[in-house]
Amino acid sequence: MNEIKINWEGHVDKYQAAMEELNLDFCVLTRVKSITYLTGCFVPWKSAIFLPRKGMGEPALFTVLLDVERVKAEGHLKNVSGWGPMKGFFWEKKIQSTAKKQDYIIQKDPLLKLG
Repeated sequence: MNEIKINWEGHVDKYQAAMEELNLDFCVLTRVKSITYLTGCFVPWKSAIFLPRKGMGEPALFTVLLDVERVKAEGHLKNVSGWGPMKGFFWEKKIQSTAKKQDYIIQKDPLLKLG
C-alpha cells in the first residue's frame, strides 16, 4: 500500500507567504477549516492559532483544555496549549500574552491595539 505524504510545513508556509504579501506581522486564525488545515487534525472546539510572520517564531494553537493532549498527539503543530473558562485561561488573554512575548504589540497605533 502506498503511503500518502502531506507537507504540513508547506501549509504554514502558504499562509505565511500570504501574510508577507499583506505585510502582516502575525494573524489570529479562528475558523475550523484554517485550524484543521494548519494543525493536520480536526479541532472542533472554539480555538485559535497565533501565526507569526515566517522566521518570527512558531505558530501557537490555543484549544480547550480537555483536547490539548489529543491535538498534540494527532496534529503537527508543536506549540499547543489549553484555555478554559477560568482566570488566566481565556484564549484571548493567551493570544495577547503570546503577542507581547514576541514583541508584536505596536506601541502607539490605536488601530493595531491588541486587547
